Amino acid sequence: MALGIQEPIYFPFGMKIVNLSVFYLSILAFACSSKNNEKQITVSEIDSVHLVKASTKIFALDSATSYQTLFMSVYKDGINGKQYLLYENRIKSTIQFYDYNTGVLFKEIALKKEGPDGVGNIRGFYVKTMDSIYVMSSKSYQYILISGRGTVLKRYKLINGRNVNDWSMPAIYTSTPPILRDNKFYFVAYPESKPYEKNKPVLTLDLKDTTTSLLGNYPDVYQNGGYWGLFVIVAVSQTYTPQHTILYSFGADPYLYETDYGSLKKKHFAGSRYFNKTQPWDKKFSDGSEAGDVVTDGFKNILYDPYRKVYYRSTWLKLPELNSKNERNTLWNKPISVIILDKNFKKVGETLLEENLYDFRNWIVTEEGLLICNSNPNNPDIEENKLKFSVFKLVPQEE
Repeated sequence: MALGIQEPIYFPFGMKIVNLSVFYLSILAFACSSKNNEKQITVSEIDSVHLVKASTKIFALDSATSYQTLFMSVYKDGINGKQYLLYENRIKSTIQFYDYNTGVLFKEIALKKEGPDGVGNIRGFYVKTMDSIYVMSSKSYQYILISGRGTVLKRYKLINGRNVNDWSMPAIYTSTPPILRDNKFYFVAYPESKPYEKNKPVLTLDLKDTTTSLLGNYPDVYQNGGYWGLFVIVAVSQTYTPQHTILYSFGADPYLYETDYGSLKKKHFAGSRYFNKTQPWDKKFSDGSEAGDVVTDGFKNILYDPYRKVYYRSTWLKLPELNSKNERNTLWNKPISVIILDKNFKKVGETLLEENLYDFRNWIVTEEGLLICNSNPNNPDIEENKLKFSVFKLVPQEE
């Protein structure tokens, strides 16, 4: 029987579940009542496309592979042309390659935790080739190059003698894939000390001279003196753009930030129709309070779809602390919408997903469509020996 991961959701370094913080946000113009526009659920005049579930994609799992993970991606082999689903298995400490077309495990790399080839507990990885793979060992502050057999080829130190309290540590998740350009990696990084919002959210590693540096700043919305909890550091996502820039999404900010590898190039408004005004986190909630997350709106992932030339930005919509049965709502109950932007960052639609079905952490883009993982523990269709995705197609909005 496959094991479900029951651990803090998506966040590094032993942090507990943290809160989707809140912010003041001006909404895009759309047809709605000025008296009640905080939760507008009708189709906006600007919608020209929306997402529709077209099919289900399934991958077969063995008894020691969970249907939940913190990192997955897709990779196309430059030699044989085959496409693979990449999967981080923390139970077995392996990197798995699934044949994308058949859904069957093709290859598995066993990772040692100690010794000459030890990599510790990994926090994501990057496949450059089938025999050149970088793994993130966050707790040891190393980025490690291994072969396709798991042999360590080179180690890169990510802190280089600095005081850990003055540093930000990267970890690789599905929504924070590393970006490699001109032999330099760009990672979303997580400040190690408070005030988090005064630290840097991006770390770079130069593969040529092995130097590291911190870049960027948290947006102004975090600097207004409000209480943001740990949300200030965890709800950050990045994606590569066709303009060869990096685009960042911050959970408390309606804007997307387009950067030219360290410097801000332009920001683009990408707000949701489902909320237009929020406020800093209620101080009654502690840093790791799940309830604090539940009762706030925010933004999650940002992905570029090169096949359809659009961006997807997901939201996480607030709920009351208690449901109609007087039971506590959890992060898995929160509604999700998907904002759709064209290649010029113009909003062209927003789709509200069915509730209690999807894993808010794991979304990937393929030629087939937008794949959203079905591994929400409330989903009645879960099978422990199968990893399932809903495949969404982008279709024109009907009149």
